[in-house]
Amino acid sequence: MELTAILMMAFGFGVLHALDADHVLAVSGLSGIHRDGMKSSYAFSIRWALGHGSSILLVGGLVLFVGIAIPERFSSIAEELVGFMLLAIGLLLLADWIRQKSSLYLHRHDKMPLHVHMHSTGTVNPLHQHKHGTVLVGLLHGLAGSAPLLALLPASSSDSPLMGMVYLLIFCLAVLLSMLVFGGLLGTAFTSLQKINRQLTEMLRLLLALITVSFALYLILGE
Repeated sequence: MELTAILMMAFGFGVLHALDADHVLAVSGLSGIHRDGMKSSYAFSIRWALGHGSSILLVGGLVLFVGIAIPERFSSIAEELVGFMLLAIGLLLLADWIRQKSSLYLHRHDKMPLHVHMHSTGTVNPLHQHKHGTVLVGLLHGLAGSAPLLALLPASSSDSPLMGMVYLLIFCLAVLLSMLVFGGLLGTAFTSLQKINRQLTEMLRLLLALITVSFALYLILGE
């Protein structure tokens, strides 16, 4: 019964941790930049969760089997790095929104002098070649926020290092499943909104960019 309770606690804490504000904003921002609907959201959720789980299991293994103590400033530094990462995501999302809305063209026609036209475009994707960066975002998130409290601390208090690793595995599995559910809902919402009202979708992407930048500055500058 005690084992069942521990595993249930690990799963519950994993679900809770997955829905941290910085996690949700990171995956939402990356999905919003690529604008590929449900497929994109699932892909970023999986990559983020794999990076997140890898860092937790690596640090947890060092703590449980090697006995390495985590420095007090470790989590704070990781949280600041997450802030800078979120700031980059928010600014890229904002830049992509601007490019999506308009693009300047310098040309001449109908015997008119050289002039500028502003045309809408939907093909720009500033992170098209950098989707693997989501794994790095997940790696940093695994070291920051509530991860040490909800994952590493309970695991390190276990009587057996092996049981501690089982706890971490269940925790990481819960995070992965939660992010998949979130990614599916996010992708469905974006896809549906694009079909109903594209302008509303673009306004939501702008709002997401502003919220991400604001939260990133909060993490960087502190409370």
